[in-house]
Amino acid sequence: MDKKIKIYLCDFVHNYLGVGTYMFPLNIGYIASYAKKCFPEELDISLFKYPKDFIKRFKYAKIWGKSVKHNGISVGLEHKLEERDIVEFHLK
Repeated sequence: MDKKIKIYLCDFVHNYLGVGTYMFPLNIGYIASYAKKCFPEELDISLFKYPKDFIKRFKYAKIWGKSVKHNGISVGLEHKLEERDIVEFHLK
């Protein structure tokens, strides 16, 4: 396979005072590990702990749902989501 499927797993913690846990929760660690074990050549998995790291890589998002006039439209970080919206992130 020449193009890998990209998966982004996030469990954000805010470190506004420099305080925050430095460990990843077991749940996203287990998911990433199991997925890599099952599909070692097909997946490219990135884990994010801090919002600023995710924002640095954020390019745009596509939204399907009630918060947009047309499904699949590209939006930025300032877009307000509604319940049951589907989000597809595109990162650098």
